[in-house]
Amino acid sequence: MFNSNEKYPRKIVAEKFENKIFEDNRLGKWDTTLVVHNDNLVIFMNIGVPGKSGHFFNNNHNSSSREITWYGRPGTHSDQPLMKKIIQNQVSPFIFARWDNSDDFTFIGKGNYVSHTDGVTGFDSEKNEIKTLEVKFNYV
Repeated sequence: MFNSNEKYPRKIVAEKFENKIFEDNRLGKWDTTLVVHNDNLVIFMNIGVPGKSGHFFNNNHNSSSREITWYGRPGTHSDQPLMKKIIQNQVSPFIFARWDNSDDFTFIGKGNYVSHTDGVTGFDSEKNEIKTLEVKFNYV
């Protein structure tokens, strides 16, 4: 469906999953960082730059070890239904990343859950500390 290390606009990702054409750039649920579609979870993450909302997390991609460290939205924790599905491998994560907010997303790969940590620190747009969930994946 996607080629590793290839860039995709968010709209193309949405169209491939939905199997339809979006006539404009109003993508609904596809404009968010996490999209559940059937048994798939699409993760759109920023690495080294804050998101468009201004939140900054230390998301990381290690291509040598094929590992991803991803942080949830502020307040995310492992007892939430979607996070439980990730931890229990009930969804298949498709991981996309970008290193520049003005760029398209690069398809990293399909993730496999490795571990998680609750209560990890991140920062909001005003540099106030917030707590969230850290999830580690390896990918193929």
